[in-house]
Amino acid sequence: MKASEILRAAIPLIGTGDYFDNQPIRVSTLCHAVTVAARDAGDQAAKNTAQRVKDEIMRRLHPHMSLGSWLRRKHDVPKEKLWHDGYASTEALTNHRKQWAELLAQEFEAQGD
Repeated sequence: MKASEILRAAIPLIGTGDYFDNQPIRVSTLCHAVTVAARDAGDQAAKNTAQRVKDEIMRRLHPHMSLGSWLRRKHDVPKEKLWHDGYASTEALTNHRKQWAELLAQEFEAQGD
């Protein structure tokens, strides 16, 4: 499985992390979504590709551990625009994750991955 395929499989799995919103269970981080997408693919090659994707995501976010934290620190996005109830992502942050995942998929695809 290519990196672009794993990222695109991960996009529908990204949600707000609010498990009381009557949606199918979705994860609130891109890395977690990539892990689930690779697990669902069911082979070691997909898991290895997922690890490469997650390593690239973390390299880009470094020294921050999440996209929300990166946006807060690098771009001064107010906390209220990123999270509510102390933990759940806002729709804006969730959509940003999905858009970033698609952009990353396009980058990997352009490299043949």
